[in-house]
Amino acid sequence: MPGRPREFDLKSAQTAILDEFWTKGFSATSVDDLSKATGMVKPSLYSAFGNKFAMYLMSIETYGELVREKIHPTLENAEDIRDALEGIFKGSLDIYFGNQETGPRGCLLSATAIAEAKNHPEIAEIVKTRVQLMHKDIGQCLACHCPNWSEEQIKLHAWNISSSLHHLSTCARVGTPRDELEQKVVSIIDAVVKECGLEPA
Repeated sequence: MPGRPREFDLKSAQTAILDEFWTKGFSATSVDDLSKATGMVKPSLYSAFGNKFAMYLMSIETYGELVREKIHPTLENAEDIRDALEGIFKGSLDIYFGNQETGPRGCLLSATAIAEAKNHPEIAEIVKTRVQLMHKDIGQCLACHCPNWSEEQIKLHAWNISSSLHHLSTCARVGTPRDELEQKVVSIIDAVVKECGLEPA
């Protein structure tokens, strides 16, 4: 019987590889784990994706695509600062908490990549770049929706929001209930909106 198209198999395998690394981290994930998760024998796995390190780098890219799908439409289509922030935080929590099958895992970068950054300069550079891009996107969003803010205010709040996302990721991974974190998010958004001063009292 003919097999499934190669493209479908590769995409499914990419997701399976990401799930393994996201759950266990780079060091704790073995090639045997990846082989079992994808249903591919090792030679086929290596042929399709390279060695374990290459597969981890691929997973970071796959994760980046997921973040862009969840977050960027919100940044582009938000009507005001509250709408934008609600989208950013909701999209991030959706990623951090996963689904019934995966369970809460937090952010791939803060949960797994940071642990490898010390020994793998390439991973360190990727994490640094990703963090800078997220910080830049948040800053541009704030500049668009809070035109009365100074550059320093934008930088400060972009930093605070980025830091909040990192903290939420950590809390999600260690088992903090989502509804508890959502209450914190409401307080964060309210504080930013109040200082922005563009929402009716």
